[in-house]
Amino acid sequence: MNQTIIKIALLLGTLLLIIFNLATQPVELNHLVKTPPMHLMQIEALETKYLYFLTHICCFLPVFALSFDRRVHYFKEWRFLWKGLLATAAFFIVWDFFKTNLQVWGFNPSYYLGITIAGLPLEECFFFLTFPFCSIFIYECLNFYVKKDFLAPFANIFTYCIIFTCIVLSIFYWEKAYTSTTCMAVGAGFLYHHLFIKVAYRGRMYLAMIVVLLAHFIADSVFTGAFTREALVIYNPDEYMRVFVGSIPIEDFIYGFLLMLMNVSFLEYFRKKY
Repeated sequence: MNQTIIKIALLLGTLLLIIFNLATQPVELNHLVKTPPMHLMQIEALETKYLYFLTHICCFLPVFALSFDRRVHYFKEWRFLWKGLLATAAFFIVWDFFKTNLQVWGFNPSYYLGITIAGLPLEECFFFLTFPFCSIFIYECLNFYVKKDFLAPFANIFTYCIIFTCIVLSIFYWEKAYTSTTCMAVGAGFLYHHLFIKVAYRGRMYLAMIVVLLAHFIADSVFTGAFTREALVIYNPDEYMRVFVGSIPIEDFIYGFLLMLMNVSFLEYFRKKY
């Protein structure tokens, strides 16, 4: 009973803090910036409205083909994977909808097909399915090929560092809607997972997160304008820290931690259940 009360208090408290933050820190409208913070190189072939769609294809199709590998057998895990993918996607799409409507971030129509659902590009909605699908493939491959759980002894340290960093950043950047909301949600997510989900896979999840960071960097560099005249995903510069890895706001990586955490957790939950 006490655990249930703490769970509800943690989740409800985070939600109320986020709502309070949004209510007390209004976002300046019409302030989205298309110019990327840096260009690595300009690739003319990427100057197309099919950019977001083609990025999905380039990421998804190779992983789909490799899913039938005789050793990893990723296709056999799909029955455990899809419920979690859909549940996580629903959460992030709702989050995306609110942040896009508040103009914390947005999307450059020069680089997507123009089909929208509730104001979100169709490709953005599919992002929360295709990219986690690829990320979990990396997680499964590492589980198969790396037999020893090297990071298991450090899993708690990683968790504490993420939670502490998110708390500090959400306090110091309270007035920045992307930073504060992301850090509150990620910190609460990892704290909840640490307190109430007793599992042995955290070390393996962190190893996968480290490897996925490289894939995340490549894909997000495309989205944030490292190779194009303008960025596909555009941000309100007042609402994030303006700390970049290449052309990518550091908040994107923090955001990605929660996406990975939720998908891995759902996968392992359904695998254990069935």
